Amino acid sequence: MFANLLSALRFPLALILVPLVWNEHWAWALALMMFAIATDIIDGYVARRFAKPTPVGGLLDHGSDAFLVVCGLGTLAAQSKIPILLPILVTLAFTQYLLDSGAIRKAGLRASRLGKINGQLYIGFLVVLIALNLFKAHDQVAPIVLGVAWALVGSTLLSMIDRARHRFQAERSPNN
Repeated sequence: MFANLLSALRFPLALILVPLVWNEHWAWALALMMFAIATDIIDGYVARRFAKPTPVGGLLDHGSDAFLVVCGLGTLAAQSKIPILLPILVTLAFTQYLLDSGAIRKAGLRASRLGKINGQLYIGFLVVLIALNLFKAHDQVAPIVLGVAWALVGSTLLSMIDRARHRFQAERSPNN
């Protein structure tokens, strides 16, 4: 129960992140992200150590992470700091992940290796972008930021294609 509360806490944190980023309160945005990351680490530990992880807990954990990332990246995209395609694809990839995993039917979430790496990279990229703005270094490295953003677009597309391919193969399998 406590782990689920920590996961759920990231939903309102995401809503607070939007005006912080929009109004360029970078230090507060970075502090909020560090707190959100801490809740993510702690909720996983608590769920594994003191309670049995559940499909609802997994959905809350991954859903709140995705919502936080989409809110942060979406706000940065609205400021033209990154391509708008990235937060759109993150949303689509998470939706595909939910549908393909059977999470809605309470079957639990099944992450792909690339999807898991992408999820960590999205959070890391968001933190780095906030820190670059805090230290007024974004403009100096804008081409690199843009390259990383497009690389994440590419890896997200690859992850979505890979997930779709696995689902297609599973549906055509004679064991289904």
